[in-house]
Amino acid sequence: MNNIGAIALQEKDNFLNKSIQLTDGGSFNQHDTIKRIIRYNNNEFWNCNDPDALFYQIANNRRALYAKSIDMDSKAFKAIGVGKTNWYQSWIINVRFKKWIRDERFPLILDDVADDVSNFGSSVWKKTYNPDGTVGIECCDLRNLYFDPTVKNIIDSPVVEMHYMTESEIRNRWPDKVDEIIEQDERGRDEENNTAESEDDKYKVIERWGEYDGEYRHYIGVAVGENAVDIVNDEVKINKRTGKPKTFPYFDFHGEKVKGRWLGIGVTERLFHIQEQVNTLVNQNNEVNNIASMILFRTADPNTTGNVINDVQNGQIFNSEDMQEMAISNRFLQGFISQLQQLERKADELCYVTESIAGDTPPSGVPFRSLAVATRGSVSTFNYIKSSMGEKMGYILQEEIFPSLVKKWNLEDTIEIMEDEGDIRLYNEAKINQAMQDFIKEKTKKGMVVFRQDLEVIKEQMRAKIETGKKDEVMGKNFFDFEYGIVMNPTGETIDKGAQNNAIDAALSQMFAAPAVVNTPLFKQKLENNNIPPFRLTMEEQRQIQESKTGAPMPSAPQDTLSDKAAI
Repeated sequence: MNNIGAIALQEKDNFLNKSIQLTDGGSFNQHDTIKRIIRYNNNEFWNCNDPDALFYQIANNRRALYAKSIDMDSKAFKAIGVGKTNWYQSWIINVRFKKWIRDERFPLILDDVADDVSNFGSSVWKKTYNPDGTVGIECCDLRNLYFDPTVKNIIDSPVVEMHYMTESEIRNRWPDKVDEIIEQDERGRDEENNTAESEDDKYKVIERWGEYDGEYRHYIGVAVGENAVDIVNDEVKINKRTGKPKTFPYFDFHGEKVKGRWLGIGVTERLFHIQEQVNTLVNQNNEVNNIASMILFRTADPNTTGNVINDVQNGQIFNSEDMQEMAISNRFLQGFISQLQQLERKADELCYVTESIAGDTPPSGVPFRSLAVATRGSVSTFNYIKSSMGEKMGYILQEEIFPSLVKKWNLEDTIEIMEDEGDIRLYNEAKINQAMQDFIKEKTKKGMVVFRQDLEVIKEQMRAKIETGKKDEVMGKNFFDFEYGIVMNPTGETIDKGAQNNAIDAALSQMFAAPAVVNTPLFKQKLENNNIPPFRLTMEEQRQIQESKTGAPMPSAPQDTLSDKAAI
């Protein structure tokens, strides 16, 4: 499989050297665009032959404001249990997730995403695995990613990522391969008459995700050809429904998309043309100032020539009756200031920056209504971008991070996070409920009918097992229902907590007034209309509610003669 490394390098060269044609007829090279953005961020020209030219930065301050306006808060990500049994699972997930946020420095990762989106228009997360087996997330350097720049989502293209690693980094990552990697890499350098793969003597590690010889493979290696070292070369299964790999570590986010290309458009690229105009204007004014700073004299005497000031400094005496200093000033100054202000205002407009967002005091005479409309428009745009990124982040956390946080959950894990003995009781009740659910699923899959008596037997068996103190087994894979029982709402768009709490309070009042009404279809429909998961009460639960109201035990319900035979 050594050819995979050669294919990866060829794909990298194609990415670097080939431009694509956009839908509007223009050409685009993603690598050159990213490189130009970075140069502008560092106050460097993309193409300028004058080493003394001035670079007037207009993007960096607006980029910071843009990033602040779309930055997500880690507190926005929270598991929400759906239904009467999933709130306990969501509580466990949130406790573990808060620790994961601290351990992985997740707020800093969110800041990096906001900075990348404001700067380049796009950002890429990569799912990683820590040495202790836990799952982590890191932001990729777009300069080291190579893939088809026309795809809509990064998963639709083979992806090549270059890693430039020191010997110690390789030794920590792949200790069993380090000697072979170093030996083969040095041999490759000798054959190419190179002393190092780069100026800082780092090793170039190739990682590729994509199809090869009819299979989708994940490859990590060093060098190509006879000197190649395969570190990882695994087949990745394909999802039959989507036709995409089941395991793929990259997840992309975009601010504002551009038709025909993957890379979004950020603040710096949006201001490319204005940056060029501003630089031209500033350098023209600088030239005028240089001329205006000169001291010039005039005289009608044809014999007076040269640099008078230098001659005087050398001791020469001039006798002239009509020599006069010429008055020179920068007449372009007011026009320069006016044009620069117009370009600055246009840059603010393109980046949705208003005085209120920037923290500036608006000019006198600006009507409050006009300022409010402009501010509301900017905030609406930023909210749209945050919503788009937040929803995708929520899906990723729910599908990739949450399951790893509660994998093999057991009683010891519960004791680790518990606040009091009540949490142990909740865990035991959850174990009993899970055993009953697993029993029902197993029987129904076989086409068998489940009776209430069977569930009572399962319940008593689980209680006896808990009371005898037998070794606790891990929770089954069905305990945490990430498909239907756990959801996220990172943007909080549709939740009015005050209105929702009022609806819940009203439902509770009706339930305590008439417990039996809870099981009626109309009441369940009312709960559904108010975004409250419908639930049902058993006869025992209804009896307990009535007793809590009256303070006296209620008569037992008539014995259901069919209870032992009634199917669930």
